[in-house]
Amino acid sequence: MIQTSSNRIRRLIIIDTGFRGLHPLVQLIYYTCMAILIMLYNHPYFLIICCFVLIIVNIMLDSWVKLLKWMKSILFLGGGIILLNTFLVTKGETVLWIIGGRAIMLEPLLFSFITMLMLMAILLLFVAFNNTLNGQKYLYIFSSFFQRTAFFTMLAMRFVPLLKMRLHEISDVQRVKGLSISHGSIKERAQSGMLFLQVLLTWSLTDAIDTADAMKARGYGTGEISKYKPYRFIWKHEGIIIGTIVSLFGICIVGLLLGYGRLEIYPKYNMPPLTLVDALLLFCITIISAFPLIIEGREALKWHYLK
Repeated sequence: MIQTSSNRIRRLIIIDTGFRGLHPLVQLIYYTCMAILIMLYNHPYFLIICCFVLIIVNIMLDSWVKLLKWMKSILFLGGGIILLNTFLVTKGETVLWIIGGRAIMLEPLLFSFITMLMLMAILLLFVAFNNTLNGQKYLYIFSSFFQRTAFFTMLAMRFVPLLKMRLHEISDVQRVKGLSISHGSIKERAQSGMLFLQVLLTWSLTDAIDTADAMKARGYGTGEISKYKPYRFIWKHEGIIIGTIVSLFGICIVGLLLGYGRLEIYPKYNMPPLTLVDALLLFCITIISAFPLIIEGREALKWHYLK
């Protein structure tokens, strides 16, 4: 019992420290910079490094839990992009194979591979974003500028997983009564599905009315909104982190404007050798993407030496 309690306390301490314990503004700047760099850089070396580091970041944040849920979708989407683009697009000059009278070109294959890496990196970043920036942090950041927009956006972000959870609960209850959308004839499945949907909509609308009544009873929108601020920005800590991330991000943008980090695929694939500037940009992107690992590593060392 004592060991179980200590493990729970340790988990709580880890959640409230490290990268998750930083100010929400720092986390938002990190994810924004990473998303911009992933969408602008199309060199496979840069994207492979980003994917690899983001996989480690997701493992660090939730130990494979959410990453495994998304991994099948990520691999299925990436494989579909490669197959469709490779066999349907014939634009290019380098022929690899001829299958059934259709030429398989190198340029569409490489383009689809880079697109797959980019989508994988974005999805991995999105999974890490959901593990770090919850609705409370999101509302805290944007409520000062866009109060209603931030509130309704937070409700919309919460709506889909809430409906999914309620649908599972409804399905479990109805399965006891012998109703299921996975067994029986097509007509029986359709009737069960319509019943599930009816219960789900009724439940959601009733909950929405209760939420609206509660907001009205608390005087929402009738006066100045008071805010509870559980986050304190520490300039000596978070300020240095933001300055470092923005500086490295600026170096990456300047390098991109100078023509580095981009791979020309069409009309003919040509990959120039990596230069010292490319190596510098690759180092900067690696440091930016690995910032959560650096923060967590520092906290782990501090935890180790303070035990």
